Formats: sequence, C-alpha cells, structure tokens
Amino acid sequence: MRKTLALALLAHFFSAPLRAEQPDLTALTLEDLLNVPIQASSLTGSKPSDSAAVAQVITEETIRARGYATLLDLLEDIPQIEIAHRAESGPGNVISVQGLNGNERFQIMMDGVRITPVTGNLYAFGRQFSLANAERVEIILGPVSALYGADAFSGVVNIVTKSGAGTGKSVSASHGNYNTQSYAAAAGADIGGAAFSVTADNYHSDGPSMPKYYKSDFSWYNDQYKSNGWMNLFGSSVPVSLRGYSADEDALFLHARLNLGNFEAGWIRLTESHSSSLGVKPDTSLYSSDAVWETHDDTLYGRHRWQSEDENWGLETLLNRHVYELDPRTKLINQYSNYQDAYKYAHDLSTMIEERITYKIGEKDLMLLGLSYQENNSLPRTEDLSKPFNTNVPADSQGFIYPGSGGGASTTVPNGIPQDFYYMEYSNIGGYAQLQLNQEGDLQTTLGARFDSNSLYGDSINPRAGLVWKPGEKINAKLLYGEAFLAPSPDKTYQHYGSFWADPTTASGLHSSFMQIPNPDLKPERIRSAQTEWTYRFTDRVWTTFSAYHSWIENLQQSVTIGAGMFKGVPVDDIGIWTNRGSARTYGGTLRLDTRTVFGRYVVGSYAAYSYSGGDIDGDFLPYSARNSVKAGLDISRGRWSVSPRLIYQSRSYNKTRDAQGNLQSSAPFAVANLHAGYGGLKSGPFVLSAFLDVQNLFNARYYNPARADDAGFGASPQEPIRVSGGVTAKF
Repeated sequence: MRKTLALALLAHFFSAPLRAEQPDLTALTLEDLLNVPIQASSLTGSKPSDSAAVAQVITEETIRARGYATLLDLLEDIPQIEIAHRAESGPGNVISVQGLNGNERFQIMMDGVRITPVTGNLYAFGRQFSLANAERVEIILGPVSALYGADAFSGVVNIVTKSGAGTGKSVSASHGNYNTQSYAAAAGADIGGAAFSVTADNYHSDGPSMPKYYKSDFSWYNDQYKSNGWMNLFGSSVPVSLRGYSADEDALFLHARLNLGNFEAGWIRLTESHSSSLGVKPDTSLYSSDAVWETHDDTLYGRHRWQSEDENWGLETLLNRHVYELDPRTKLINQYSNYQDAYKYAHDLSTMIEERITYKIGEKDLMLLGLSYQENNSLPRTEDLSKPFNTNVPADSQGFIYPGSGGGASTTVPNGIPQDFYYMEYSNIGGYAQLQLNQEGDLQTTLGARFDSNSLYGDSINPRAGLVWKPGEKINAKLLYGEAFLAPSPDKTYQHYGSFWADPTTASGLHSSFMQIPNPDLKPERIRSAQTEWTYRFTDRVWTTFSAYHSWIENLQQSVTIGAGMFKGVPVDDIGIWTNRGSARTYGGTLRLDTRTVFGRYVVGSYAAYSYSGGDIDGDFLPYSARNSVKAGLDISRGRWSVSPRLIYQSRSYNKTRDAQGNLQSSAPFAVANLHAGYGGLKSGPFVLSAFLDVQNLFNARYYNPARADDAGFGASPQEPIRVSGGVTAKF
C-alpha cells in the first residue's frame, strides 16, 4: 500500500501540468537563519546572541535545504557534537557533547517538554526524533541544570513544531538501497479558536549486509559461523544453529497537538528498534532478526499560559506524564547467555507538574521563578530472562531464575536461584530563580540557580551566571559559567546480570565467572563548566564565531570490577558494580565561519567549523571523542533547484578497552561526505510537489567509529557503505 501511494504521487508529479511556486530565498540573511529567538536557553525567547548560553538555532529553511529528516541527521553536522554510529547494543548510536559521551547526559525536548526518559535511563538514539513538522531546532551546549534539573549535563536540544494552519498538509515517501523506506504525513488546521496538528513518520531499513562489505571484521561470521555453525564461548568454539544475517532498523514517530486559547495539550509517541548486537564482534553475538533492542516513549502533557494586560506578569503551568518501556521482545543472543535467548525488560512512569512565573522589572530586566514536583516509579532493566516478561503478571510470580542456576539435584538450589526485581518509587522537588538584567542592552547579565531535593539521592544546588557584551554592531561576546548534575538512573543503580555454571567443588554446587551487582548508594555526577563565545559580523552575510569551554567533572559514575566475592551464596570470580569513582576534565573550542551570498539567481550559503576536544578521564583519553574535527558544507539554490554537499572529518577516537600490549583501542581518522539535492515548488492541481535525493557516505568510504568498551565489543565499529534514497513530497 505504501509503495502504491508513492508510485501514484510520482506518476501525478510527472504527468500533470506544472508551474513554479517557490519562496524567495535571496532576501534571507545570516541574521534570519542564525539569530532566531530561542526558548531553551532562558525560557523567555531571547535570541542566541543575547542568551546566556552557547546556543544555536537551525531554522526550517536550513532543515529543508539540507534534507534533515530526523534529529540524528541534524546533530551530526553540529560542531562540538559527535555521534558514534553502530556503537553499543542499547543506545545504538552514542552522542558526545564537548568531549562527554553518553545519551543520558543530553536532554531532548519537544515544544519545551522533555521526551527522553525523565528517570535518566539510557535511551536509544535512532531515527525516532522526526523533523517532519519542525519549525526550528534549538541547541544548547554545556550544563543547564539551573533551569532543567537533573541530566541537563552536557546539553539540551528542543524541537519546536508548527501548530494549526502553520503545519499545512503534506505527505512524503522515500525509498533507497538496503530496502530503506520512510513515509511521513502532517496536517493541521485552525477551527474557530482552536488549532490542531497531527504528524506521523515511519522509517524502516534492512541495513547493509556488513559481512559483505567488511570481510576482515566479519571473517568469523563468514568462515566459522556461516560455514560451520561455530561461535566463540569465552575462548572455546561451540555449535550454534544457523540464522540469516540481519540488522534491521525501525522507528516510529507520532505527534498530536491542540491549542485552544491559552491552553495547549499534546501527545508524543516514539518507538525505536535496532539490532541488539550492534558494536559487538560477530564471533560473540548473533546478528539475526531475533536479536532486537526496542524502546517506547510516550509523553502526554497539558500546558496553560496566562499574561497580564500590561504584559508585565506571566504564569505558565505544565503537567507532564512520561512512560518509558524496554519492549518485552528485546532480546540478546551472545556468549554471556550461552547463545540462548536472553530477554530484557524495563518500565518507567514519571509525572511532573511545574509552575513558572515571569515578571518584568522595568523595561529591561526580567525575573523568572519556578517550582516543580516530580514522582517516578521504575522497574529497572532486568537480568537476562528465559522468556518475555509478562506485563500483566507480577515479576516475582513469573518463575524467573538466574541463568545457569537451575543445576538440578547436584546443587543446593535444584529449582534455581529466584531472580531479584527492584521496584523504585521516589520523588523530586525543584525550585529555581533567574534574573536577567539589561535585556537587549550593550551589557547583559544573567544570574540564576536551582535547588533540587530528591528522596533517593539527596539535595543539589546548581548555579548559573552569564555576561553578554556588545561593544558595537559587529561584535558579540559572552562569558558563561554553569553547573549541573547527572542523576543515578535506575538502570545503573540496580543493574545486575551474570550467569552460573555447575561446579561440584563448591558448597552450593554452582560457580560464576562474573556477576554485575546493584549499588543503591550510587550518587550523582557533578560538572562545573566555564565557556566563552565571540562573534564578529564582517557584514550581514559573513560571520565568524569562536567558542571555548573548560569543564571539570567529579564523582564519575563508572562500572568497575572489584574482584572475587560471593553472590547469593555462590562464589564469583569477578564482581562488577556501578560506583562513583574518578574525575575528568574536558576543554576545547570551535572556530566557525558562516557566509550567505547572492550571485544573480544563485543563493550560496556555507559553513565551515574546526573543533578541538581535549581532556582526560583519570589520565586516559576521553572515550568517543576525537581531538580534531572539521564540519563544513554548502547550501546552493537556484530557482526550483537546490543542492547541499556536506563534509565531516574526525581524527582518531578512543574507547576504554586496552589491547594485549596495554594500549587503548581506537578508530582511525576518517572523512565522510553526504549530499542532499532537491527540485520542487511545483504546483499541480491542488498539490505543490517536490522531489529529493539523499546520499549518505557519498564516496563509499570504509571507515570506523569507536564502539563499546569491553572484550566482546569492536574496538572500532565498521560503518555503513554508501546509502542512496530518493523520494517525493506533496503539499496541499
């Protein structure tokens, strides 16, 4: 049905009479594209140049010109942000911001509402964050806990969507190699005093057969498993049933929004699915259609805004309910499960209410006050389960035992050791205040702080200060300081996994090589960060920006091995646990040049940025962070045609795994080019039609990203070869 719709649109596109309907882009300046008012940095709608943050706005014009379909596509081109693709089983792709890696350190919001797990659990970062109805994307680099509380640690991104008639009506369909398919639709209208919009986006890709393109990295798959059915079990070869190679990727995005006067309500549904073997060597994990990691996020919110007649007072009330679920079908099949099905499950429910007051003190000063209350209920990620978790039955009644513990009469526990399930209930009260002095003046000051009291891990105070100086029309300078904290997520606090095997020499008749155990005393990480940003405007079409940062992180949350011990009365050779140990620092900066020029009927925009990222974690290289990177691109348009070539270069990146000689494993430097081309603005009957072409990895390079840091993981994960997709969009 989907392919039939796409073909029908293509047929209509090429057969119907067409006439141009294209907006005039020649009048747009860099001010129009780079200095759009932003909510995420101050909650008050100041321009990036005035905000007390290293902030950037990507407008709808730029999103469409470069063909950004999802947030994953967009963030890859942002300086000081790196994305390691195909890196780890759970997150899939791993985000690093200003040298700090970890998706849980980076908050994602939509229309000012958090849509990533409120509990701070690690989320998969795939193609579920659609930009099909985006008006702009706001990006803040650096800690912002003074406004957003826990987990606004390395940055915040806010996707702002269109509402009502501004959404319009559109459908799009694309198809590419590896059976890559994407279908999106959006519609909105104003009826009386109400405005509503609905957006849906669905993505699927079979993915390339990596053993075909990276024969050396997948030599075990080609020579041992595919030929003989052998897999590696901690140094020994064991027979495993043959299954076809698969690493599918799926994503679903649904968004409904209603605005009725001062009231707004919305529902956001995100689903992401990928192979649970990503980042793992093919000799220790099966790349099959059964090995899947799937998550769901549902956000339901209501918001009311009020403003006094003199516009001096403002009051906003936000009620937000978020549900995160690791789907019961999630399954790993690897050496740790003895190549048996190992299911996982997790569930979080978070409810929050927030009151925010704004008060204008005179013409140029503004005070912001806020108070929030949040309740969380969580079932952290389970140990390996022998069957899918039944969400309708209490966990303790489902008969789950620790893997390998059902040793029969030869053990002291013939029926196995019952698994532990940890249910958590905790709350958080937060209050914050921010004072903005001399807004839009030549010297602006921002002072703020937030206090959080959490029933699980205690109290936290996070200050914020910023100075914005405009000595003339061409220069804009900022000095910034902020602190933040990363809450201990339920998944880290109560992470436990491992297996047993029969050992007649022990009192229990069981033994374990490794067991990860919970740590209910895990505490938050803390970061202190100083930043500066200087912008010089040569003309309204040529800007240069220099930014720098230096951050100190303490109380690092790290998974460590503490040696031999006992678990459930069974001897364990090595026990692992999440704990607060060590410190880190990150420092670096970016030099960027932006231009926008009109040559007759051609409009040419360009950006080029060089970033340096330094620092260490307890004396070692920062993982998932390249010392040197370059991101550059062109946006060229002429009439109905547009083309956007882009380049990403990264120097060597490291992970935390050492080779036999004691050296940290790493991925080699690489350069990769991407391309988007479009032809559109054509009116045919009730439709305005356009066609587009996307090419990822334009020159079909073979390159690697850093991957999971353990012996079973790739030291450097092979990346996809060229991917070509084409499609059509119809607006009506």
